[in-house]
Amino acid sequence: MILPSSTTVAAALVAFSLGLGSGASIVPNPLEVSNVSSQARQLASPFSTSLSGCAVSTAIVPNQGGELVYPTYNVTQIGLGIGTQNYSCSSAGNLTSVGAVAELYDVSCEYFTAAFSNVSAEAYRLWAAAPTYYTESTLINVLHAYRGTPSVPAILGQHYFVPNPTGSGLSPKWDFTSESFAGNNAAYVIGRAVGDIPSPDGSANIDWLYLTNAQGGLAQEVYRTNTTGGQPPAGARCTPGSTVAVKYTSLYCEFCSTYHPCTDWSLTQLSDFTGGLV
Repeated sequence: MILPSSTTVAAALVAFSLGLGSGASIVPNPLEVSNVSSQARQLASPFSTSLSGCAVSTAIVPNQGGELVYPTYNVTQIGLGIGTQNYSCSSAGNLTSVGAVAELYDVSCEYFTAAFSNVSAEAYRLWAAAPTYYTESTLINVLHAYRGTPSVPAILGQHYFVPNPTGSGLSPKWDFTSESFAGNNAAYVIGRAVGDIPSPDGSANIDWLYLTNAQGGLAQEVYRTNTTGGQPPAGARCTPGSTVAVKYTSLYCEFCSTYHPCTDWSLTQLSDFTGGLV
């Protein structure tokens, strides 16, 4: 399989998992994926070691000229989210957001490369080209099967929604307790949205967000930027009671908190994990 030179290793792994690439037209059935595990691991290995674990405390999160609040803390991790934004159809035939499900991958080392600005869009291009039987669960299962060296995890964790701690509505959660911070029950953050701007790349993309910590010990602040996809078509109608999953990718940035300084989340001190960008 030949991939464009601008394709990042993260996106290459996604492409391989889906059987896609430049000019590819055949996608294997998920049941046949195990037949190509050896080649997939060759891609998974550099993904795990060359893209993960870099210190990114000097990274600058794009905030569109101050439209999003500047962070209080330094960046500790940069994650690529690949998944779906989920919607429920009301009795009036309108779609209402009911959260998201995504897998997060450590692309902190990619920040220092020229390809970084395109990593989310490139991953989305490949994700969007997948056939309908590749749900987010299929993709996640495939990528888990091809993960690299466990001691340097490329998979940070999961992003999903839970009941709001106040008891009203749903809140986003970034959960690293079963992956990069396995065994640490505090390695999650439930976010409270305090800043929201439209994607500068068009209305087909979900908004950029700034969130603060409502609960959990993973991060004090979270930014969602570089979003691609995730919005249902404008004016789309639906069957009442049905659900719709819209593919998306984005970058997530997490920041250390005053009660968990960045040095406490360093690669050398705690579970091979460098901390924050979700």
